[in-house]
Amino acid sequence: MAQGFLAKRVEYCRKILNGTITGPEADSIFVFIAAAPLDENGDVDYTNPDVLQGCNPGWGHSIRPQEMLNDAAQARDDPQLRPEFFQKSLNVFTAALRAWFDVEEFRRSDSRYDWTLEQLRKLPVKWYGGTDLSKLHDLTAACLFGNYKGVDILITHAWFPRIAAVEKAQQDQIPLFGWQEDGWLSIVEDKVLNYHEVVNWYKKFRADGFKIKRIGHDRKFAREYYLEMKREHFPVKDQPQLFTRKSEGFRYLEASAKRGTLYYLHSEALEYCVQNVKAVEKADDMIFYEKIDAHRRIDLFDAGVFAACAYLEDLEPAAKAASVSHWFSSDDDKESEE
Repeated sequence: MAQGFLAKRVEYCRKILNGTITGPEADSIFVFIAAAPLDENGDVDYTNPDVLQGCNPGWGHSIRPQEMLNDAAQARDDPQLRPEFFQKSLNVFTAALRAWFDVEEFRRSDSRYDWTLEQLRKLPVKWYGGTDLSKLHDLTAACLFGNYKGVDILITHAWFPRIAAVEKAQQDQIPLFGWQEDGWLSIVEDKVLNYHEVVNWYKKFRADGFKIKRIGHDRKFAREYYLEMKREHFPVKDQPQLFTRKSEGFRYLEASAKRGTLYYLHSEALEYCVQNVKAVEKADDMIFYEKIDAHRRIDLFDAGVFAACAYLEDLEPAAKAASVSHWFSSDDDKESEE
């Protein structure tokens, strides 16, 4: 989904039309949107004359139908022409076409739950961490993942150095200071990120009673952070950023959102990152994913994937232990029966 001012305004207007936003302010705005609908896969039926007419109120007057049909045929035969055709003739943000996820699925799932941090702290949950560190002075993200009675919970936070925040917020249209006001991000005073900030975040949650079982991280990107985490006695698991390993966490979060069992404390920062994920399916349903373009960020989603991978990798030993325990108890039952 696009992130500029116009895109946000259009999204706001759509919410007025579907009744999500109501009240005097909504009633004072007249909304008319002529845009091609996206199907459940995010595709546009752009050669359908009815769709073309619906997007162009001047159809048959200022818009010559045959010329529009010819342009649609050219866009069908030449993929390089499609982005401009979609934007100018169908009023579709092309970023939405390239995004892998439908963020509304995430929002619907998240809206089903409303636990606070205080309530989560008291739940009998094992928490798994995931950290995505910036190389110098960009967005850094961390996530705690827990599963409670079938609900997958993501607690996320991000950091950004102040010296680059104003420039990046304007240049890349990232609402960093809005996230800061809402508590999803911390602006740090250093020129580059001090990884001690991230370590302190995990320490705070541990001190508050969150039982952290394991934290996943690719240590080749920040050995200092890795060593500090070890000094603080956090169980850090080395997780190289291989798409074959990340695919499992990616698919898990995708499936959880579709089932309606994913809760992320209503974080708009995470939703922003989810909307910027572009993915390609490889062999055996493996997923290679990256950000839609260089000006977007997916770091909070990446941290969630790392945390989910740490959780999933811990399931296998637990399942094996349970299987062995069951095997021994079965033998004991047989002996007692004899």
